[in-house]
Amino acid sequence: KIPNPEEPSKLKVSFFWIFYGDYYVMELGEDYQYAVIGSSSDKYLWILSRTPKMDADLYQNLLTNLTKRGYDVSKLIEVPQK
Repeated sequence: KIPNPEEPSKLKVSFFWIFYGDYYVMELGEDYQYAVIGSSSDKYLWILSRTPKMDADLYQNLLTNLTKRGYDVSKLIEVPQK
């Protein structure tokens, strides 16, 4: 759902039937190669990539930007990809 059409990057997404959570698209890569998704609090944060391995400099820049936004990036868990 898009609660406010003036802010189309701030969505409400249902993960469990009728329960909705914030799903904010904070950064989007060229050609949608990556996306940074957060919530209205610093409790939820995802860095999504279309490739198994993200460029190290790009990843560092994303972490820097997220730190400036108040996220504790030390809590991020990098999931190994095959």
